[in-house]
Amino acid sequence: MNFVKLFLNTYGHYSYINASNIAMCLLKDFLTSDARLTHKEWALADKYYPDSCFTETCGGNITFLEKDHGYIFLNFTDSISNVLADLIMSREQFVQLLTDWSEKVLKLSPKNVILIQKNNNFIIETNNYSPETNHVNLMLENNFYERIYESSFEMAILGVFLSRDVRWDYVDNFKTWEIDWKVNREKKRIYAIDNTIVTLERTKGYIYFTNENPNDDSIEPITYFKISTQQFLQLLDDWQEKVCNQKPKRVCIKHENNEFTIETSN
Repeated sequence: MNFVKLFLNTYGHYSYINASNIAMCLLKDFLTSDARLTHKEWALADKYYPDSCFTETCGGNITFLEKDHGYIFLNFTDSISNVLADLIMSREQFVQLLTDWSEKVLKLSPKNVILIQKNNNFIIETNNYSPETNHVNLMLENNFYERIYESSFEMAILGVFLSRDVRWDYVDNFKTWEIDWKVNREKKRIYAIDNTIVTLERTKGYIYFTNENPNDDSIEPITYFKISTQQFLQLLDDWQEKVCNQKPKRVCIKHENNEFTIETSN
């Protein structure tokens, strides 16, 4: 997955925060500086129809576009930089991206924008979270939730735990693990559960999450965080009600003011 993250500055323009590679910076420069509604007409113009005003190339202040055999090639105008960051997408993807940018960003002016390239698809995610809001975004693909963005390694662990370890079927297992321990402390039940990726440990009224998957480079292996047992059970209840029962297309788990909430959309 590739991404670039933007925020709305005090002048009403979108500024760069970070990106996964130079190609996503290129996409950001095109959308924030050069993109116009006329680019749709240019992309859809057909050389076999003289009235469509067909041209093979289209230049902007920062970026340069070329189309060939139904594909759009995007690169930087400044060849002096010697940066080859060809971003290629189909004509249909290009038109849809411009439509999404207009509908989701230009019209609504959200505080935060994340441009995502995943499985050869381009997605625009927006939100109005404050900088203090920790969150992880998940998207339903092939009957499983995949992480598409997180604001911290800690939230990445929480997203992995719910999407990969709890999933659809194991909410009650984790609830039982916590409730049984409260009732049977004297029996010294196990204090940890080793799951697919995340290890849970319970002590002094808190649940500690630790990443235990050495193959997941997106999360630091030493990363851990804790939540209260009450928050843990409430989070499982919310996951079961809002996600397992409804299977929404997108899920956002937020941590703000020491509260965890789950928001969903389709």
